[in-house]
Formats: sequence, C-alpha cells, structure tokens
Amino acid sequence: MVQGVHELETAVREAMKFEWSEVVRAKKAIREILSDGQPHGVQPIQRCLVEADGIPAEAHGEKMHVPTRDDIAAVVTKDEPIIARNRLMLAASEALLDLMSQGIVIEVARSPIQAEGNPSVSDGLRIGYQLGGLSSAVQVNTALPQLTPAYRLAPRYVQEAAEWFFDVDLFTADIEQLHMDRRTRRCIAEALSAFRQGLFLASASLIGAASEGAWYAAGERLREHDPRLAKHLDNDDTMRVQKLVGELLRQNAGIRASIHELEAQAALLRQLRNYGVHPRSDETDHLERYFSDSGVLLLLMESHTYFTRLADAVEAWLVDQDSE
Repeated sequence: MVQGVHELETAVREAMKFEWSEVVRAKKAIREILSDGQPHGVQPIQRCLVEADGIPAEAHGEKMHVPTRDDIAAVVTKDEPIIARNRLMLAASEALLDLMSQGIVIEVARSPIQAEGNPSVSDGLRIGYQLGGLSSAVQVNTALPQLTPAYRLAPRYVQEAAEWFFDVDLFTADIEQLHMDRRTRRCIAEALSAFRQGLFLASASLIGAASEGAWYAAGERLREHDPRLAKHLDNDDTMRVQKLVGELLRQNAGIRASIHELEAQAALLRQLRNYGVHPRSDETDHLERYFSDSGVLLLLMESHTYFTRLADAVEAWLVDQDSE
C-alpha cells in the first residue's frame, strides 16, 4: 500500500503541472473578461478556463476514487476533473500575475484576502483521494499567489483593444506557425516592454530586428524547396533570404499581390532598425515621426498585421505545394 500511495502522489504532482499554452489560453480569456474596463472579481478570473472547458464545480469533500494501485495511471490524469480544475486555476493565476507584472492589469483592492478555494501560500494545494480502503490527500507544494478581491485593465489599455497585443504571448498567438526562434521572440517581447516604458527608439529598433527574424523563420519553413535559399540561410545573408522568400511566395497567384506590401513593410522596419543601431546625422530625419508614443503604437499594430500576413502567406504557399 505504501508503494501505491507514493506512486499515486507522484502521478498527482506530475498531472498538476500546467503547460505554458494553458497560461496563454488564460490570458486570452482574461482579456475578454476585463475588456470592458470594469473591475471583476478574482474568482471568475481564476475559473475562466475551468468554465470554458466545462469542468464541474467543486463538490464538498470531493475525492478522486482510485480502486487499486493498478488503476492509478488510468484515473490520475490531466483530464481528471479535480486535477484539471486546480491546474487550470493555477494557470489562470499565473496568467493574471504575468499581465500584472507588465502593468496591463492592476489590482482594484490592495488588501489581500483568501478567496474561497484559494489556499494560502504556505498551505499549498491538497488533492483528496480514495485509494482502495485508504482515504487521504496529496500535498502539492506549489507557490500559490495571494490574490486580491478584484482586478481591471490599467486605464491606458481600456481605450485601445489592440494594446492587448503588448503582451508577447497575445501578440504572437496568431503567428505561431512561423516557428520564430527564441531570439526573435525575445526581440518582440523587449520591443513591447520598451514601448510600455516609453523607450520608443528602442521599441522601433527591436521590432525591426524581429522583422528580419520573421523572414528567416519563413525561410526555414521553405528551405527544402529551393537550394539557393538553404545556402543563404546558412550564410546569414538577410537581403538574399528575403528576396528568395519573396520570389517563392509570388509563385502562388492567390497571395502574389500582397508580397510587395510585405516587402515594403520589411524595408521600412529595416530602416527603423538601422536608425537606432547606426545613429548618425544623415538623410533619415523623416523617420523621427515613428519614435513617439502614437508612432510606435501604430507601428506595433501594423507589425502585428504584417507578421500575421507573412505567416499566412507561407502557410498558403505550403498548402498550395502540397495540393500539386
């Protein structure tokens, strides 16, 4: 029996680990909840994924029922309702705290309280179970946040729904199929962070660097279709990578017209990156208008559309190739 208890408790702790994709889902759900700019209680925020997934509400004294040790693997899974409910509430709390750390969401009340079903940090989480004739609970030692009663969007984010893109997970959610590498994603994250801090030149320069990374990501997805492209990817030849990716994408008549627009936006973002990276007095003073609150706001919104269109163009080209 002792071995069975150890095996069960290990399985519970493993199943309680949330995926970052669940945190991103929670951010999207929290966005919808708080989009009206009004205060909302912490419990609906914590339970946003629980309700979306149709997981039953908590019942008094509920426990997982595991008839025998041999049933542990079948019963103790991420989809088991008690485990799923608690794990998704943890993911939602993580999402909320991440949005708070960026200043996108703020507390309405400062005095911490214990919401029902939200144990203190020291208590951790307890998952009750019935294993054969033994009734007990698993202590899941995880750092639970002390949450306040209610939250709302920070005032500067109420007017512009698009400013929800200033969280990197929400910004990149529509372009995951590009498979951007870690450095490109970091450029986007720090461009958004720089904007929030009023560092407009840094923000524009970093989104320009991310643009180049996006074309490399597009090139990697198309690598096997053109040996010249593979060569230039390996040689880090940015201009030729962009040129050959554009040539390949133009082969699809359905997206041909939009490729010129993507290349024009890439050229602008390259200019903005170079403006910050190579500061000198020259004939680029006309770019100054981009380095302001409203200029970078518009640039980030346009860049999100640009990245999305590039990702969609690559996907459409690959689908077209597969159909031939």
